[in-house]
Amino acid sequence: MRRLIVTLALVLLLVGCGADDEIGGEIPTSAGADDTAPPTESVPVREAAVQDDGPTRVTGQLLVEGDRVLLCAGLTRSIPPLCAGSRITIEDLDLDTVELTEAAGVRWTAGPVTLQGEKLGETLFGASPAG
Repeated sequence: MRRLIVTLALVLLLVGCGADDEIGGEIPTSAGADDTAPPTESVPVREAAVQDDGPTRVTGQLLVEGDRVLLCAGLTRSIPPLCAGSRITIEDLDLDTVELTEAAGVRWTAGPVTLQGEKLGETLFGASPAG
């Protein structure tokens, strides 16, 4: 009888521990953190391309081919250049806010730029220069 009571107590203890995980959900990593706040630090394109969706500030070189706007980890040295390495598609960026060089119908930034927006998959929406 004593063995049955001890076994029953252990089963109830284990079931109780498992229930807390399901009911309570995730444990917050920091008290009062606002997950929707824009990030304060920029990440390179290669990191942003694989990070979770959400507010993102990312640095790379912009390449514009027709209606297609990409933020690239780097650009080739050819004229016009091509994206080199990782890339993120950019949506909703006012191109007048970025200084671009142009050749053969392609436009690009001479150096790195930092953009912020809402990353969803491989696209940065509502992109604007971070300032």
